[in-house]
Amino acid sequence: MHNAIEKNPKIKNTLDRINNVARIGIWELNLETKDYTLDKITSDILDLKDRNKINLKETITLFTDKVHRKNIKEGMTNLITNGVSFDKEVALETVTGKKYGLVKLGLQIKKMVL
Repeated sequence: MHNAIEKNPKIKNTLDRINNVARIGIWELNLETKDYTLDKITSDILDLKDRNKINLKETITLFTDKVHRKNIKEGMTNLITNGVSFDKEVALETVTGKKYGLVKLGLQIKKMVL
């Protein structure tokens, strides 16, 4: 399905507009560097201005509650180790101090063999 979306600009444009209105951000974790690459919406939600990268340790510190940090760490570990997706409701404080409740999803799109 992902390839069909990429090949059809009209569908991709529609999905991009829906994501923008719904404030659905997208992130990708590089397992070698432990850096997240963020789309503009995610960068805006986290108040990172024009930054499109943040590292895993810095990301974990944004979750304000110890239980939420633990849930995200467990979800990420299970995703990386076993390819199991996760869906967690969390409290987050941005780098500028704004507080949000949000849902963080983790989904393995492509498994690479190293």
